[in-house]
Amino acid sequence: MKKRLLSFVLCLFFVFGCIGVQAFAAAETDYDEMITEIIDRCTAADNSSENAQQQQANGAYALAQLFAVIAAEKAEVQDVLDTITKIMDDMSKSDNNCRDAKDQLVNGVYSCVELLSVIAQEFDTDGSNRELIGEIMDYTTAGDARAEDVDQQAVVGLYRCVDLLTVIVIENSDSDEEAQEAEQINASLKTGDDACQNSLQQRVNGACRIFELLQFLSVQLDEDNSWAETRDAIWDNYEQGDNIATDVEIQLANSLYRCVEMTSVIARQLA
Repeated sequence: MKKRLLSFVLCLFFVFGCIGVQAFAAAETDYDEMITEIIDRCTAADNSSENAQQQQANGAYALAQLFAVIAAEKAEVQDVLDTITKIMDDMSKSDNNCRDAKDQLVNGVYSCVELLSVIAQEFDTDGSNRELIGEIMDYTTAGDARAEDVDQQAVVGLYRCVDLLTVIVIENSDSDEEAQEAEQINASLKTGDDACQNSLQQRVNGACRIFELLQFLSVQLDEDNSWAETRDAIWDNYEQGDNIATDVEIQLANSLYRCVEMTSVIARQLA
């Protein structure tokens, strides 16, 4: 039943706007095939992207799709699957109002926030983090209301993704040391923010912390260390891409693409 319902969810996924309009249909297929399809379409959209901002939007949309897969993999009841479907449907509808790739980035990132809140609740088996997750979502709403432009909205979304991923990593921690390491990554978001001179640098700061937490989560889920070589290769690509980036826009695109790759690993681990 879950596979059929997830297929319906994925039929609502699109690669939007200036990054290419193609419906993503995955009727009656398995999780691995769905994940591969998302990555393949992300790669195809990247090849047609004209600039780094379009790449960023492409990365944000692919990331939201993969988070939707993870949320559906964890879902135990129909209500959760309905929530995932609504989030992705809303992302599709909001894309119709996007004026450019910057708007699409915000749309994708805000969808990621909503989906991560679902995932955080799914891992919160005893309900101890329910209030904290709600507070993070309230901060998202308040931050969006204060944002003066789409660039600041993107910062709000990326930073709240960091907060929610920190909760998820802590929920999967087997020791106080692991939880403290997750908290240190979250604290580095504030340290990095203090050094940022503009909202673009803040966006990179948020995306980098997201990548670090995703890598941490993949390690937690990898009980037999079978994904270590893949993670190492993604990390190497992340560092190499950052080193050769000629400007901050490209740094952001690189970080988001590596987040997509690391999230695809997590989705396969949970499949």
